[in-house]
Amino acid sequence: MTSSQVDDLTANVLPSAGQAYAGLNDATAANGETYNRLQDAVTSQQSQSTLYKGFVSDIEDVDMTQAVTKLNQNQVALQAALEVTARLGQLSLLNYLPAPTTTG
Repeated sequence: MTSSQVDDLTANVLPSAGQAYAGLNDATAANGETYNRLQDAVTSQQSQSTLYKGFVSDIEDVDMTQAVTKLNQNQVALQAALEVTARLGQLSLLNYLPAPTTTG
């Protein structure tokens, strides 16, 4: 190579190649970031799909006898809880104080 060719490479070609390399590196990094976000979105969508399929399966594949039994048990438990709550509302401190004694 002649000295003018070396000077031309040093002055013009090498800075352009460095800029091209930096631009390519930036584009690769942005592409990797976009890919990672896309993978996260795909994973999230798959998880939600699995969750919703489970909801649908629970509704479609229900055992009616078991569902009615569980409903009845829940109704009895709710009624008992409401009765206890109602009784608690009727209590006061006077229920627990000793009866007054009369001394004569």
